[in-house]
Amino acid sequence: MFDAVGLAAFTAIGSEVAVNNGYTQPFIIIVLAVMTGTGGGTLRDLFANEIPYVFHKEVYAVAAVIGSVFFIITYRTVGNNAALYTAFAVTFLIRLFCMKKDIHLKRVSKDAKLK
Repeated sequence: MFDAVGLAAFTAIGSEVAVNNGYTQPFIIIVLAVMTGTGGGTLRDLFANEIPYVFHKEVYAVAAVIGSVFFIITYRTVGNNAALYTAFAVTFLIRLFCMKKDIHLKRVSKDAKLK
């Protein structure tokens, strides 16, 4: 659960920092939010000598992407504070829901070929 809180908090903060520094393009906001949200967990896992969650089949970075998209939508309609809380809530709820229901991303096989 603390992992979900950390992911949600840093995703929301990354989105806000992007906007506060003048980056209003959606792609840049999403990239900075995902990098900020997943970066701490990645470092934690590397220091613990584990494979980071981002490289597993976990719904981790996807939750950060969806949370930052909700940040953009809310920021453009309501404002900064509501967008910050919305991004946190959406990211947290998606991550927590996927953890509780054991929902994972589909794993790509090693033999998969590009078509």
